[in-house]
This record gives sequence, structure tokens and C-alpha cells, in this order.
Amino acid sequence: MSLAHQVLLAAKTKIEAALPKLGECEVHDGRFDLAEINAFITRAPAVRLACLGFQDGKDIGDGSEWSHDAMMAAYCVTVDKKGLARGPAVMAIAETVLGVVAGSRFGMDADLVGEAKGPSAANLHSRKAGSRGVTLWAVSWRQPLSIILPDGGSGLVPFETYHSDWDIEPHGETPEALPVENPDATNTVMLEGDQT
Repeated sequence: MSLAHQVLLAAKTKIEAALPKLGECEVHDGRFDLAEINAFITRAPAVRLACLGFQDGKDIGDGSEWSHDAMMAAYCVTVDKKGLARGPAVMAIAETVLGVVAGSRFGMDADLVGEAKGPSAANLHSRKAGSRGVTLWAVSWRQPLSIILPDGGSGLVPFETYHSDWDIEPHGETPEALPVENPDATNTVMLEGDQT
């Protein structure tokens, strides 16, 4: 299992302990957008955790150990509940997540996982989300990781599936930024044979 995924699972445990009344706290595969809210709001208030990528990779050994900052996010969502408006509720969740994240290794090995850096929170409210009765915030941070490659291999999982969504830009006005809710075309390719 990837080290970044292990950190997300450890963060999930800490966030669940700090916010026991959450309807759900789960690890998510990537950025959380409005298109996925319908599946998410039934369990609100909720938090979805994701690793959005890696930055600042540095070789800290002989090519077998690398240091990276994993770009982590916790998407916090609420809906109106009797006696508690969604705006103040989601801000309270985001503030709690910020407190859990700040400087944390989430109980992981200090040789592999550094203290969380630069935690921040952003209000992702939009008219479209508001019309669905939802308020969404994102807490983000950088988690330093030391990734040690196994002897005799790259440490990568075989690449077996490729998927892409295509948004074909019309002539004239520029469309809204990706990701799009309804791509013009999708493509999934299953690779055959050993990809190692």
C-alpha cells in the first residue's frame, strides 16, 4: 500500500476521533467536485480525504530513497439540519480538521512521515452547491514523505488501466474550467500482459 494512502487512513482515524458526530469520514480517490455531491450529501456532515499529488521530489540517498511533499486535502460538506445552519457547521468542521492536521504525523513513523506543513482552508461554496442545500470547504496541507523503493524494483504497481475524460472545446467562448460534469467523450483502455 502506498505511504500517502496510509497517511490518509491515519488522518481519517484522528478526524473521526475529533468529530464523532460525522456521518462519514472516508478516503477518496482525488479531487471532490460538485458532480459527486449527490452521493455524498446523504451522509453529511462528512469529510472526504484525498492525496492530490506530490511536489518537491528530492533524492535523499542513492536513488532508492526520495523525499516528497504529498499534497493532501480534506473536503468538508454539510447540509442544513434542524437547529444548525450549514455555513457555521462546515466552518466548525474545517476548523477542527485544521487543528487535527497542524504539525501532525498522524502517529506514523517519523523516519517516513514528516509533520504536516502549511495547513489552510478554503470555502468552495458556489451558487450551484447552495441551490442543492450544500456547503463545501476544503482543508489542504503538505505532508512530507520519505519514499524508499524496494530492492530490485521501482516500487510501482503495474499500470493496467488507462482512463481519460475529453472535453472538446467549442469555437467561440471559452468553456468553464475542467473538470467538467459531463465530458464530451471518455476513454478506458485495459492493457494486456505483464506491465512490470
